[in-house]
Amino acid sequence: MKKRLLVVLFATLFISSPLMAIEPPEGATIPFMGVNQAYTPAQFNEVLEAYGLTFSKDAASTVPDSYAKLEGDTITFGERSMAYSATEYNAILSAYGLTLTAEDASSKLGPESSYATVKDGQVVFNTTGSWVATPEEVKKVLSAYSKAM
Repeated sequence: MKKRLLVVLFATLFISSPLMAIEPPEGATIPFMGVNQAYTPAQFNEVLEAYGLTFSKDAASTVPDSYAKLEGDTITFGERSMAYSATEYNAILSAYGLTLTAEDASSKLGPESSYATVKDGQVVFNTTGSWVATPEEVKKVLSAYSKAM
């Protein structure tokens, strides 16, 4: 089950935009399958690290405690499957050095996105509960993020 969850998340990242900071390993062939699922923070971190992204110790205080905690000099990731709000997912992705611009949110997510929209030139995240999405929606959201400069 854990391996299947990693494959689904890895596939989500695999199909992201070529301009995105995270790119799949060369020659990777990953079938995309599965249903809406919440991943453990440890699994999500493992996949993002496979793409060369690292979780910043300095940013540990900006993510929900259930995602990660800084204990002394060690980051501890949660082991329970969680679904977070869009604002919390943005904080998590930002902790890995990714950013979502208003231009990318507008062009890649569109005006009907359940994750975020653009109003008055600013990204506005959906605040109604946890963001639960299909694998295709997750792929679309991740493709809108880019490496922060």
